[in-house]
Amino acid sequence: MKKLPALILLILPSFFTTQVRASEQPPVPAEMVRGHVRMVLMSVGQTTVFLNSPTQPDPKSKRAVPCFTVTYLLEFLGDRPFKTTQAGQIEITSGGKPFEPVNFQHGNYQKSFDYRVYPDFLDFTKPKVADASRAIIFQNVTFAAIPSLQPFDLRIRAGFDEEMQDFKFTSISLKPEHP
Repeated sequence: MKKLPALILLILPSFFTTQVRASEQPPVPAEMVRGHVRMVLMSVGQTTVFLNSPTQPDPKSKRAVPCFTVTYLLEFLGDRPFKTTQAGQIEITSGGKPFEPVNFQHGNYQKSFDYRVYPDFLDFTKPKVADASRAIIFQNVTFAAIPSLQPFDLRIRAGFDEEMQDFKFTSISLKPEHP
């Protein structure tokens, strides 16, 4: 009889741990090295922006535009000099098939940030690098909606000078799974 409470105390924590883990998203391998190029996927998300436009009929209301945003770090490894950074194509696939965004509105917007001045945000810190002068952070915004593809894969083509590489991140989900 005394062994039963002890057994329950041993089993109970593992049951709760299993329940918590089952409700979390599976980890996404977010860091890859191809040749001399390292890429770290920092964020992927679907948001909505509200346009400021002087031609809108009602200045108190704004048009909502869906945006699919991908932020990643690109680092040139080693000490070989480079002249140009090439941030490239982003392709989404689901079930192995290429996927086109829905409600494609105004094209793409891409911005680059010097690693040294890119701010940390809340509990998310930028990835550590060997040499900050050889790293850059890119943010690519596609003005379109991405439907609930669960999960999807993301391929980013980028690099330095002539060394362009393909990086494929798999099993990305835009919304957390619920038990």
